[in-house]
Amino acid sequence: MGRKCKYCNKVLDYMEEDEYCSLECKSKSERFLNYYKKWKVIFYSMILVFIVLLLIPAIKKGNGYFAAYGLGGVGITLFIFPFSTPQGIEMYGIRKAKFIVKVLALVSILLTIFIILATRYNP
Repeated sequence: MGRKCKYCNKVLDYMEEDEYCSLECKSKSERFLNYYKKWKVIFYSMILVFIVLLLIPAIKKGNGYFAAYGLGGVGITLFIFPFSTPQGIEMYGIRKAKFIVKVLALVSILLTIFIILATRYNP
């Protein structure tokens, strides 16, 4: 198994010295990395706030709305900022890692909607 393009995860020829298979992949990768550098502080701050909302029902007895809102907030944050771990990017490439994060974010948002609707209409 040879080296792979950091953006699209395509296997590179052994003669290629670059980390990308094309200039387009290199450009998209640089745009994504600049986007990450610009928004990473806000991303981590939002994730921290929503994780605290997730933990409030565990610490203080109360309804599950805080947990649902925390889960939904994490989903929305990950959909807006689809940042994966370095291991995910290394394994799948930036393009596929972003897609996986967005799918998981949508699942989180849908689960939040289900929880809110189920608790609202459950007597």
